[in-house]
Parts: sequence; structure tokens; C-alpha cells
Amino acid sequence: MFPAIRSAFSFRSNLRSLFYRNSSNYSAIDGLRAISILLVILFHTFKIVGAGSGIETTQQIIDDTPFFLNWIWNGDKSVDIFFIISGFLIAGLLFKEYKKTATIKLKRFYVRRFFRLTPVYLLALALYGLSGAPNAENIWANLLYVNNFLPLEEQAFQWGWTLAVEEQFYLLFPLFLLTVFLPSKKPMRWLIALFLLSFVIRLCFVYFDKRIWHTSMSDFYFDIETFRYIFSAMYDNLYTRYGAFLCGIGAAYIHHYHHDKAISFFANTRLSLAISAASLGVISIILLIPIFDPQAQFNPTFTSIYLAVHRNIFSLCLGWVILSAIYSKDIIAIAINKFLSMRLWFPVAQLSYSTYLVHYAIVQLVLYSLMANLKYYQVDISVIKISWLFGGFFIASLVSLLVAVVAYLLIEKPALNLRNSFDNRKTSQALPEKYSQAS
Repeated sequence: MFPAIRSAFSFRSNLRSLFYRNSSNYSAIDGLRAISILLVILFHTFKIVGAGSGIETTQQIIDDTPFFLNWIWNGDKSVDIFFIISGFLIAGLLFKEYKKTATIKLKRFYVRRFFRLTPVYLLALALYGLSGAPNAENIWANLLYVNNFLPLEEQAFQWGWTLAVEEQFYLLFPLFLLTVFLPSKKPMRWLIALFLLSFVIRLCFVYFDKRIWHTSMSDFYFDIETFRYIFSAMYDNLYTRYGAFLCGIGAAYIHHYHHDKAISFFANTRLSLAISAASLGVISIILLIPIFDPQAQFNPTFTSIYLAVHRNIFSLCLGWVILSAIYSKDIIAIAINKFLSMRLWFPVAQLSYSTYLVHYAIVQLVLYSLMANLKYYQVDISVIKISWLFGGFFIASLVSLLVAVVAYLLIEKPALNLRNSFDNRKTSQALPEKYSQAS
């Protein structure tokens, strides 16, 4: 027991895991995860300054943002990327287990998920509560991963809603696999049906809710009451966000159950190139469209339909990009895979979870300090410069990653090591003696 604990907290081993990628990792997924967490920080940097400075300043920042940087204001898609990645990786683990053992050990799965998310999250929540932050009395909801059931204005650790959605997905998905998906003769039809249903659900929320139908997307940024209402109604719930998970699950199913067909399909480089180009085109449109800008004056019906469908379409296209990066040999896929597989992304990807937990508070502190220093040096801050925001983003990212390194080395990675040690010991004990070392 004690050797296992000592090994779990090995500083050298844990530090090494930040820089040396396991051969079983999908390098492109690591790149996506790293880019997503950086995009989250950048998006929140712009969003927090806008929310704290008033409508006129927010509009000024939007006006000063070049068109090719509009993706910053659409950076909320970074969370959809996280959900797609979760769907792909978790489904892949469960598909492997089912193919090997013809079952899924639910208790083992849930225990592993608990050790993956909860230890470092407990520390973050404890610090949040001790700091006297808003709604600290409702931390119980975060501990139960039901904080997204509360109205936004009552939530503690408000950016923790994504963890609640993921944990709810982890709870339900294995049950769905065992009872419906895997026993089915046509499992892909279930995914398609549920994916289409996710469109219907979002369309119903938009169309039948008078506070959402024909509401400008810019109000989501400018009007606090509209923001809170839409956030609680359809932004932070599993039943309005599960489409992204399904896209990752679908990609994993093709990868694990139709591997040879995927190789054959992507061997047609012209077809895969055309679909990859179309997917990247759609992703680019969704990221660059100035749907957030009141002066863009989009048709209200278009805005409502966009709100209902854009996340699922984005997720579907990105699911294709993931498969393309794994299988395709066309020029676009090779370039994407090479970019996402760069070694510099891996440490950021490893730190992404702890970074997410601490980034929001750090962004707020950095921006407050930045503005205070500008005032001290009598710099006119009536007009916020984009360069200041990028400077704030750089500092906030650096500080968040440094804090995340400490959390990773002292809590997150040791908890994972203990989980794996305990899991491996139970597996060895369950096997006959002659097989125990092979496990």
C-alpha cells in the first residue's frame, strides 16, 4: 500500500508525464484539447472585460475586432470541442472493454471517472468557498454534479457547469451502451436518431419559448437578464448539449467497429479531401460569423434557427475532422494532423483540466490588476485596446498553467496514479496466478 502511495506522488514520474506522450494517445486529440483550453481563456478574457465595462465598451471592443479574429467572440465553441473529445475518448474506452470482455464493468467505470474529475475539483471548490465567492452556500450542488440544474445567478463556481454536464453524460452513457446501443443490430441508427432528436429538442426550446424566439444573439452578450435566461434554459444542460457528445461517440464507433471500412473510404483522397474542405469551411463560417454584433442586424428568424442548429453542425464537422486526422492521407488531413500533433500542445493538453478549474478566477484577477495599473500610470482606459486584452490573455494563460502544474503534480496526477494502481491490483487478483503479470 505505502509503496503505491509513494509511487503515486513521485515528483519525477509525474513531471515526466507532462512531456512524454503515451504511444496509445491520439496526438491530434491532444492538440485539440490544448487549443480548446487556450480558446476558453481567450474568450473569457474578452467576455469578462465586456461584461465589466458596460454596453458601449463591449460594442467598441467588437467594432475594433478585425473580421479574421471574430472566432474569439465565438470561442464558446471550445466547450463543444471538449464534449466531442469526451464522447470520442470515453466511447473508445468502453468499446474496447466491451469487445474484449462482452460487458462493461459499471462500478469500475464510475470509480475511475470519480478519481479523474473529483480530487482536484474538491480543492478548487474548497478554495472557492473559503474565498467568500458568490453563492458559496450552493457548493453542495457542485459536489453532486447537479449545479447546472440551478439558475445561473444561484450557481457557485459558475464555470463548473461543464463538469456537471460531463458527469451526467458519464452516468448515463454506459447504461445506454449496455441496454440499447450495443445489443442493437443497427447501433448506428440509434446514434443518428438521437442526433436528429437533439436538433428537434433545441428547435423546440427556441421556437416555443417567447423569450428566446427572435431574440438577437447579441442580447446574449449585452443584456444580463437575457444572458441568464438563455444560459439556464438551453446553454448548460445535457439535454440541449448532448449532440456534441454523440458526434464524438459516432467517430469512436466508426474507428473501433468499422476500422477497415474507414481505411477504405479515406483511401479515396478526392472524396475525403472534398468533405474535409467542406467541413472546415462550415467550421470557419460558424467561428467567423459576427452573430454577436448588434450592428450586423441579422434576420431574427435566421438568428433563432442559427441558435438552434449551429452547435450540432459545428460538432458534426469537427467529428469528421477527427476521423480525417486519424485516417485520411489527403493534403488537408495531413496538414491538420501535423499541426495538432505538435509536441508543444501536449503539456498544455495534460494540464487542460486543472487549467480550466482555475482559469476564470485568474482571468478576473489579471484583468483587474491590468486595469488598476493602467489607471495608476494615468493611461486613458475609456477605450479598451485589443492589444491589452491579448496581453491579459497571455498573462492569465501563463499564470493558469503554472497554477495547474502545481495542482497536477500534487493532486490530479497522484489521484490518477492511485486509481490505476488500485485498478491494476484488483485485475491481477482476479486473474489466475500464471496470467497475473501479463495484465
